[in-house]
Amino acid sequence: QEVLPAGSSSLALAFEGAEWVNANGDQLTFWRWDNGGMSILGNANATNFITIAFDDPLVQWTYPLSFGDLYEDSFSIQDTLFSLPYSLEGFAESEVDAHGSLLLPTGDAIPEVLRVRYEQVYTEAYDGDTAIWTLNQSIYHAPDSLLGVFFQEALTVTDAEGNLLVEA
Repeated sequence: QEVLPAGSSSLALAFEGAEWVNANGDQLTFWRWDNGGMSILGNANATNFITIAFDDPLVQWTYPLSFGDLYEDSFSIQDTLFSLPYSLEGFAESEVDAHGSLLLPTGDAIPEVLRVRYEQVYTEAYDGDTAIWTLNQSIYHAPDSLLGVFFQEALTVTDAEGNLLVEA
């Protein structure tokens, strides 16, 4: 994953006010700092030139992080993609629930970290199909880093009837 200035992507114009883009392969997330929080403005696919700019951006957490902090936010979009209606509505919650030291798989140690438990659930509807995405992450933040230094995640996607479509 790379963190780059938003202007380094030709798709940045679809995300007004974006300062940064996280690039994970061809998947892009555009964001900015708002009142001490990381505000996600939307996502894009660089290969297919698809942009999904949130009508209501998602604030994932706010700084400074402190043990015991709890933050909740919702996000949504109503749009048209390839002449078909598209909607996404979701909710996220982050809680700083632990602190201590972290030993990375590389053998490097970080003496002071905060663990943020993050859950994001959203319903996505497009062309008659509905999918429910659930992302659970444990993100470890160090005092000298704006983004997490290590994270673990689990993703599940089900259809409207609850049938499992993806698990990673």
